[in-house]
Amino acid sequence: MDVDYSSSPGKFWAYNFDNVFSEFTLEDSTAKLAGKQLKQRNPEFVRALAISWLTDTTLMAIRVSSEEKFVEYSKEGEVLAGYGSWKGMLPGDPPSNVALGVFAMQFTSNQSKSKFGFYSMDRDHFEVLDYATKEILVVEGPFFEVPEYTVEYRSADDPYYYMNDPEAVRTYQDSFLGEDNIYMLYSGDKVSRIRSTGMVESRIVFAFDYIGNMIRQFELDTPIKYFTVDEENQILYGLSSEEDEDIVEFQF
Repeated sequence: MDVDYSSSPGKFWAYNFDNVFSEFTLEDSTAKLAGKQLKQRNPEFVRALAISWLTDTTLMAIRVSSEEKFVEYSKEGEVLAGYGSWKGMLPGDPPSNVALGVFAMQFTSNQSKSKFGFYSMDRDHFEVLDYATKEILVVEGPFFEVPEYTVEYRSADDPYYYMNDPEAVRTYQDSFLGEDNIYMLYSGDKVSRIRSTGMVESRIVFAFDYIGNMIRQFELDTPIKYFTVDEENQILYGLSSEEDEDIVEFQF
């Protein structure tokens, strides 16, 4: 399930695998049902893998089997525009859903909906769309991990990305697009260790500006799996990867 900011204070939107976008409240702990829902009925809209509000009537998404990296939709599911292209991203130029599997494992936005981005867990690679300028920032590194992978087929016309290299390194674990900077949680664990222990012990957070320069690096004393950032008060909140899964706070 993906979670998106709501334009209403104290509320958030969640997008599930049934292709339903639902708004929930944080103000009433007894409210278990969504206050609003947006269901994908348009065939074009059903292809969206992850979506985020852009305005009250439009959404931004990444979708399967699309040449464009970022796709803008109306609330009714009509495609309004596309930004960027998957073509030429990989040797041999395989179908777009293979490139998407390599590079786009999570989709997110900043709170003001001016920036939208995705990152890879198998390569230290992320991209951010500046909606105002329609320019896409592409950042690779700092370690330039490129694991071996194969293109497998569910059927003759249904290829997909498959990475089964146990010596590969898990790169980015989570991200946060702030108003001022980009924050990336880096793992560095080998896939074999993660599979054997079931734990992801990410302790490094890289901070980049929106030009792509790395401006800070944080080394946490407690490993975390996911995080968010309060830029105004310079606080990072993380979900601990330890068994009790406490919420931990870091001042920076």
